[in-house]
Order: sequence, then C-alpha cells, then structure tokens
Amino acid sequence: MFRLSWKLAINIWLLLGLSLTPILAQRPAFNELMGRADKAMAAGDLEQAVNLYEKLANFYPNSAQAHNKLGLAHFKKGNDPRAIYSFRQSLALSRDNDEALHNLVLASGRQADTLSKEARFVEAAQNLDELLRDYSWHPQYAVILYYRGRLEFLRGQPADGLAWWKRAAKLAPESGVAKVVAAQSRPMAPATIALYQEASKKVKTEPGFDLLLGDRYLDAGKPGDALEAYQQGLAKCRQAQIPFPLLSLKTGQAALLAGDVSLAVSVLEEAKLQRPDWASIRTTLWAAYLASGQSVQADQALQEAFELDGKPKLALMGEASPVRLTTPGGATVLKAVNAVSPTPGKATLSVDKGEPLTLEIKPGDALVYRVFNGQLSLESQAALSRGASQEGSLAPALVAKDRRGTIYRLSDALLKRPIVVVFWTARGEEALDLLTGLGALWTRYNGNLEAVAIHTDPAAQKEAQRIYLGQPGTIAQLWGEPGSGKDFGVTTSPAVVVIDRAGRIVRRETSPNAKLFVDLPAFLDGLP
Repeated sequence: MFRLSWKLAINIWLLLGLSLTPILAQRPAFNELMGRADKAMAAGDLEQAVNLYEKLANFYPNSAQAHNKLGLAHFKKGNDPRAIYSFRQSLALSRDNDEALHNLVLASGRQADTLSKEARFVEAAQNLDELLRDYSWHPQYAVILYYRGRLEFLRGQPADGLAWWKRAAKLAPESGVAKVVAAQSRPMAPATIALYQEASKKVKTEPGFDLLLGDRYLDAGKPGDALEAYQQGLAKCRQAQIPFPLLSLKTGQAALLAGDVSLAVSVLEEAKLQRPDWASIRTTLWAAYLASGQSVQADQALQEAFELDGKPKLALMGEASPVRLTTPGGATVLKAVNAVSPTPGKATLSVDKGEPLTLEIKPGDALVYRVFNGQLSLESQAALSRGASQEGSLAPALVAKDRRGTIYRLSDALLKRPIVVVFWTARGEEALDLLTGLGALWTRYNGNLEAVAIHTDPAAQKEAQRIYLGQPGTIAQLWGEPGSGKDFGVTTSPAVVVIDRAGRIVRRETSPNAKLFVDLPAFLDGLP
C-alpha cells in the first residue's frame, strides 16, 4: 500500500475528467482549523490542540506556521522530541522564522535537562552541537551556547561550561551569562558579588551561577557564605528535579568546612546516588563519616573510593587551621574537615609557619591527620587494596577507544541499564560464537542492556574487527591492552563481567565460550 501525493491525486482526477470539488471539500479552510486549534490551546486542552494542529499540518504541509504551532502544542504537553521535530519542519520551510527557532532552542534546552537527569550527557551534547552547527547565523545562537555550557556544568565539567558561556557572553553582552563571565574575571568585592546576584535575577533557574559564586567565596576563605550560595543552587536543582552532583559535592565540602557535619553527610549521600562512579564524592564522605563518628560507614566509603580510582587518601580532622600539603603533584592548602587523593611519593604537611612533617605516601595509603593546638599528629594509617576480585565491589572507571577511535566511557551507562562486559580475543577457538552470543543478548533486551566487547590482544585487532563487523545487534567494541581486565578481577579471556545500574560488579565468570551465556538472561532478569 502506498500513499499518493496531493498533487498526484489531483492530476489523476483531472485525467479522469472528474470534478475537484469533492476533494477540495474535504480540506477545511486554513484559518477556520487554525482558529479551532488556537481555541483548544488557549483553553488548556492540549490533547485536542495537538490533534487539530496535526490535521492542519497534514492538510497544509507547506505552512511553516502550522508546523510551529504543532511543535508548540507538543512542547506544552512535555513531548520535547516531537516538538523539536515540528519546529525543525517549520524552519525548513521558513529559514528566518524567529519564533520557530526560539521555540526550538527552548525545547532543545529542556530536552538537554531531561537527558541530564538520566546522565545521558553524550546524547544531550550531540543534540545541542547539531543546533550550533545548523543555526550559527541566528541571534538565538547565544542562547544555544548558554544551554551547551549549562550541560557541561551539570556533567561536572565547570571549566568547559564556563568556556561555552564566555562565547555566549560575547554575543549577548547584556545577558545574565555575560554578567557572570565579567564577575569571574574581577577581584572578589561587593561590586563583584552584585554581578553574580544580578545574573541570578536575570536567569532565576540557573544553579551554575550559584556554583561559581560559591567557589569564589570558598577561595576567599568564607565557607559559610559559600555554603549559602551552594544551597541556593541546590534548591533550584531540586525544584527542577535536575541532579547537579558537582554542586552537591561542593555543598558537602563547604558544610564540612563550616562545621555542619550532618548536612554534609546528607548532601553527599544524595550526590553518591547521582554519580556512583565519582571517587571524589566517596572520598569526601569518608571524612564526613569520620567527623560524625560513623566509623563503619567511613571504612566503607574509603574502600569504595579506592576501588574507583586506586589513589591514596588523606583526611584532615580537628581545628580549621590552614594546612599546606606538598606532594610530587603540587601544593594545596587544606582545612579540616577535608579529604583528598594525593599523589604518591615524598610529601610534607605544615601548619602556618610550623615545622613541616615529612612523610612518604604509598599508593595504597589511607592517612588521617588531626590538627590540635596548631600541631599536626597522625591519627591513623591503613593499607588499602583493590576489591575487584570480590563481587559486590564498585566497578573501576573504564575509558577506552572504540573501533572508530571514539572515546567510550562505561560510566555513561550507569543509572540507566545493566552492563555486560565481555573480555575476548580473536585467537580464541570460539571467538565468533562469543560475539554472536553477546549480540543476541543485546537484541533480546531491545537496547535496555549495555553490551561491551573488549578485545585484549592488540596483535589480533584486524581479525577481531572482521569478526565483530559480522555480528548482529549493536554492541560497543573497545580495544584493550593485555591485562586490561585486571581491575575487574579478570585475568584470562574469555570472561564475562556484569555490572548493575548502581555500578557494582554483581557477576564475574570465566569459562569456555559456549557456557558464558547459558544462564545469563535469567540472572539479568533478576537484577533490580
């Protein structure tokens, strides 16, 4: 069955010598149908408005106004993907359609926020980058740049976010973004603070402004003021139901410095759920739990932080005197309560002008120092080990290149779907069966499973790619060095590792290829 175009249908009727009156009678007048749709929209009957605008766009497919109104009805219903499609249809018909582009930017920005809630940052960035590529000529370009920067803040990359905002500020010098950018380059003073506040009045829903102001307060040694600014930003995030883990982390750190340990624990536990792959959150939680006397929770947070990044840990407790920590990685000034992941090697700790303590920080060290009466003392020291050999441990970070050379991050799948990682080599006797089984598994779950194949033999990559390209389904093929599965507790190939949505390794199995997938579907079905 195929559908005749409107013009072709008319030509057929003309050839047959038939009257066009019956056909034209079936198409309602544009203004009459538009009026009915507008009335439904004004009355708040969005379902009826969508139906009527849909008819209008179908009867008058060359009307930019019809597609724009249809997109607006979808936008008000909260259906951003469909709204974006209609706005693009409108712009395709009328390139200088300011209203449609304005609506497209709003819908795309809101969709980016929605994707950020699900940690789908890569997809959100691709959508906004497409807008930036297609509409660089339009005055609304600065707004797109603003949303692109906002996405990076929510993602946890404030330097990248600020870089996007600087580009937006040049195009919109009177905007709130421009005020924040100007404030960032000025010394901390009442006039500078006023700029941040003016920016927040212009864009009342932007928590990134509060983050930047809080950072300035923290740099100025005012943790109480920083905490107040961060909390204002968090309130905006909670109102919009948008996670901002970096802001939550900064709030927890400021709360510890301000002496509000219970608030710090609460906010950091919230942040841990938002980004289970961030070692920094659990490192700070370790210090917060220590300060609150929760030793069991502190030990767990410490171990999990180490499992995620494998770096030594140092906590500072006691008085809030400035302590200078100098390591091979550089120098930083800390105040209790705090925790960091220092670079291994010889280091010094000193309070004000006091005699520095010299120490050797080993890769698995967990050190707790206390400041009392202006003096430093070692309170505890422990040796940590990676827990990848045990099920239930947090999966380590995995950043690798796929067959196209694109960077792939396993953390992008966290919170959304379980992850099955297969370590394999093309030299294996049943390599083809192994990838066929993984592709079939991915197909079975209809995309609700992250299926990743990591080839561990660089010498056989050409053969591995040939095998991979002949498989069904869509699975990520990554290139790993020999021993790349070590952090996952895998020492031989083939092997399967299952990671749940929270980022914990819940299954690890090494066996002949044919047996790896036998009961895996039943196991996956039982995951929360």
